Amino acid sequence: MRRVLPQEEYVAWLDRFLPEFGNLFEPVEVTDVTDGKLVHLAGLNLSRGWTLNGIASALNASDPRQREIREAAVDHTQAGLGYVFSGHYEGDHWLATFAIYTLSLVGISR
Repeated sequence: MRRVLPQEEYVAWLDRFLPEFGNLFEPVEVTDVTDGKLVHLAGLNLSRGWTLNGIASALNASDPRQREIREAAVDHTQAGLGYVFSGHYEGDHWLATFAIYTLSLVGISR
């Protein structure tokens, strides 16, 4: 929505659509990198990293949510990057593409 709505309309939409971010700010843990299904949670962290950063980029600097959202984006990115070179095929063969895309949009410094 941030790509199709003017900034003011996007912020109003975000307020209605997602009034509280709740556990979206907490990265998920991959409990078994050798499990082809569970390792997808690492990709979820990377995906959340880039989308949270996109949300923050559409907010005014004065919006109190912006800093918290950017910090959450960094936390998710770092959590996801921890699995990119695990040495297990289940994640290694595709997580690097998510990592490159995420880093091109998020960065990893606060």
